[in-house]
Amino acid sequence: MENLEKYIKENLEKFDGAEMPAGHKERFLEKLSALETNDQSKAKEPLKIVQLFRSKRSGLIWSFSSVAAILIIALSIGSPSSEEFRVLDENGTEYTTLMTTLENEIIEMSKNCNKKSAKEALKASRSVIFEAIPITEQLPDELSDEERAKILRRYYKEKTDGLKRIKTYLAEQSTAEESLD
Repeated sequence: MENLEKYIKENLEKFDGAEMPAGHKERFLEKLSALETNDQSKAKEPLKIVQLFRSKRSGLIWSFSSVAAILIIALSIGSPSSEEFRVLDENGTEYTTLMTTLENEIIEMSKNCNKKSAKEALKASRSVIFEAIPITEQLPDELSDEERAKILRRYYKEKTDGLKRIKTYLAEQSTAEESLD
């Protein structure tokens, strides 16, 4: 926050270059004065919002409506879409389950390594697992289920192979540290 204040103070001329619209200052002072004196005829916007919640009944209606809207949104986000399907590896294990298992193993193995190796491994595993936009949302709708499954299988195989390499790295680091002791 101090850096921001310092930047603004040092570059004040950049912020003061534009002219305010005609009458802006007067309108602002009038609204400020109306708020301070609680003059409802001049301070329109804030009082309209407050008036919606004046009666207990309308307040309850708004409350229940808000909760219902939040629940609907949460349920629609949390539930898998009907288009998603499971992708299995050659052993019949679902890739997402395999990746979770590998990640947990990496976390456990990192506890037996030095801090630097553990930090690198955990950071690498998070970057392998993280998807800003899930791959399933990036695939074109025109793909058949077989093509989609083939692409997803290849994609998740690369990810699980990466996690296995991180596990190997941690095992090597742990072994190297034990031989030094």
